[in-house]
Amino acid sequence: KSDSLIGVDFYFKQPNKYFRPKIGFYSTENGTRFLSAGISKDVKIVDRLYVFTHLLPSLSYIAGKNKKNNSGVINFNIGMGLSFLVTNDIAVSLEWRHISNAKTHMPNRAIEAVGLSFRVKI
Repeated sequence: KSDSLIGVDFYFKQPNKYFRPKIGFYSTENGTRFLSAGISKDVKIVDRLYVFTHLLPSLSYIAGKNKKNNSGVINFNIGMGLSFLVTNDIAVSLEWRHISNAKTHMPNRAIEAVGLSFRVKI
């Protein structure tokens, strides 16, 4: 089962041709809140339409509506999505994420999330 997701990503100027640093703030329908920082890779499909992937270590609180405690403070999220550039600095994205503590401790209440994010270049 997937949770719905909404978030905001802030992208920095791409320092090389491979990856772009980014930070983001996200929330899922079950109550997960997280702050992430990591790298992303964008690949242009056609004008203003991109596919992207990312790897983001996260500071997270994974609790959920059912109050089954959390999965720890440090989590990792990987994902991919499709982004449409509204302007040169703002995009709307549909994305999938897997968020997990990578079994750094137990329990590992990983979640899958699908949803919208807004990407802002700074």
